Formats: sequence, structure tokens, C-alpha cells
Amino acid sequence: AVLSTKLPLSSSERVFQSSSKAQAVDAAQVAPSPSPSKLEALGGGRAGIVIVAHDRTDTLARCLDSLLQQPDLSLFRLAVSLDHAPSFDKMEAVVRTSSSRYQVNVWKKPDDPKQKVPVAKIAAHFRFALSQSFEVAKFEFAIFIENDLVLAPE
Repeated sequence: AVLSTKLPLSSSERVFQSSSKAQAVDAAQVAPSPSPSKLEALGGGRAGIVIVAHDRTDTLARCLDSLLQQPDLSLFRLAVSLDHAPSFDKMEAVVRTSSSRYQVNVWKKPDDPKQKVPVAKIAAHFRFALSQSFEVAKFEFAIFIENDLVLAPE
């Protein structure tokens, strides 16, 4: 025979117990996810790869060159998001030169003279890139990379 004594629960145990019950109820109410065989294949421009760039043409060229060598790149739409108006022309020239065999869209973030702090400028650029990706380009999925990243060949 097993002897069991029930001790009073501490406040943290009560919180855990009640949250566990809530999680169990929430999990029971969630529809099961489709099996892998029923998932729709990625394609048809549903996903994008966005290079977030500022003003360094050399790093953008290396990043684009490495990206354009990736297998299955045709599954993705590509974009370069720019945020430094004085360098738009030279950065677009790099995109045109590097992407002669694949369409790469260029998005230009409007300048905000009120943005002075570098971290705030970077955050604003990422907000812009997110908005362009999901609200304007209507990507369902997106990969964001910074222009100083060089991708491995596979």
C-alpha cells in the first residue's frame, strides 16, 4: 500500500499548478498541426530574402554574390533594403551589376531627420524592411540578413 500525505501548496506551486492546467486546456483547444505530408510546398514567391544594407558597396557585393550562388534560390523573391539616401545610387549600381541573372528589388527607406541615434536608425530600418516584406510585398515568410554576411555555398 502506498501512503500519501497531501501537504499544503506554496504560492509558487499554486501558480505553476494553475498555469499548467491553463496550458493543458489551451493545448486541447488548439487544432492539430497538419502532418508534414499535407504541408504546402514552399514556392510561388511566398518567401523572400531581404538584405538590409546601409552604405557599404563592398560588403553588399560580397553578400549578393554569395546569396546568388545558393541552391534553390528560385523559391525566394529577393530584395535589398536601403536606408542611406546619399548612397542609394552607388548601392543600386551594385545590385544591378551583381544581379544580372536574377531579379532583386530595391527598397529605399525614406530619410527621417529626427532619427539621430544610430541604434534608433537601425531599428527604424528593420521596421521598414519588415513592413515592406509582409505588408507591401506580401511575403508569407522572410529571411533577413545584413549586408556584411557572406553565405556558405550550400
